[in-house]
Amino acid sequence: MASFNLKQYRDIYNSIKLWIIAHQSRISDFNEGSVIASQIEAFARELAMTYSQARAGFSDVLTKMPYTIFGISRHAAQYAIGTVTFERVLTTEVVTISIGTQVATSGGIIYETTELKSMAAGVDHVDVAVRALEAGSNGNVPAGTITVPVSSVDGVDTITNYGSVGGGVNEETDAEYLARFRAYLLGLAKSNTWGLVSGALLNPALRSASIIEHFPPRSGLYNLTLYLDDGAGTVSATTIAAVKNVVDGDGTAENPGYRAAGINVDYLAPSIVTVDVTAEVYFSYDVSSDEAKSLIDAAVLEFLNAHIIGEDVIRAQLQKVILNFPWVLDLDVSDPTGNTAIGSGQIARAGTIAITYTQVAGI
Repeated sequence: MASFNLKQYRDIYNSIKLWIIAHQSRISDFNEGSVIASQIEAFARELAMTYSQARAGFSDVLTKMPYTIFGISRHAAQYAIGTVTFERVLTTEVVTISIGTQVATSGGIIYETTELKSMAAGVDHVDVAVRALEAGSNGNVPAGTITVPVSSVDGVDTITNYGSVGGGVNEETDAEYLARFRAYLLGLAKSNTWGLVSGALLNPALRSASIIEHFPPRSGLYNLTLYLDDGAGTVSATTIAAVKNVVDGDGTAENPGYRAAGINVDYLAPSIVTVDVTAEVYFSYDVSSDEAKSLIDAAVLEFLNAHIIGEDVIRAQLQKVILNFPWVLDLDVSDPTGNTAIGSGQIARAGTIAITYTQVAGI
């Protein structure tokens, strides 16, 4: 098949000019600035742009075509959700928490309430559902981190999330999209392990999944465990039920399921392996201490919490995340001392991040 020949402006201009010269004799002034030269120039620029747009369009369509043929679309980012408790000391008045009331972490991650709740007289607290303002894994935070009121709520003294906030998932990357498509193709038989993983990953709330088979069956019942990760290393009961409905099916022709007859599947969140980081960072005077700490701590957290089920934590990659900042002059990582192996039913997540920052003059 012939390749797409992208024509440049100058080639188009010269081709038009030579064609006109060859096919008539009345027009002879083709110098820059002449009427005919200006007309050729305008047309050639438009045609060159059309060639460029066509090339970009072909590249985009050809990249998406394999996925489109099989009806596989990229998973969009998902919002982190959870619950924040609004508390007060004086309980004589009725306090209303409106939908859209904003709260935040000390690091500036903002959430908004998604339901209307009130504290009646005599009630000192109320739990309110919240959702991260921006979709993605950055909204996944541990308990006790949402403590800053953004919107003013009269009568409320403190706010906090007593449980973790999770479920936030970044938009599927090209690599993740391709891996899921590969799992889909390998799992077209449905009842093999690739098929079960592919069926689970149809759910946009999931970021990764893996299988461990049990010989003999675990607890005398389960032939395999399907581990599910929603980006926070956890999975909600709602998501498990939705995945189970797809994988197990309901016996109808419309939803026959993926698992083979007689195979019992257990659906679980992976075991979380916390990875502690202890390090000393030496940085230049190009940034302040607070800025260096904020940026590096956030980068390390994002790196660790972006791991999927069964993905090892590579120490050199952790070091690279920190050294990527141009103002970092030196680095000493004392923990972890090496790579952290993660099993098929496990997922790595950030533990205690204890990084010391020392500002020094550059070389």
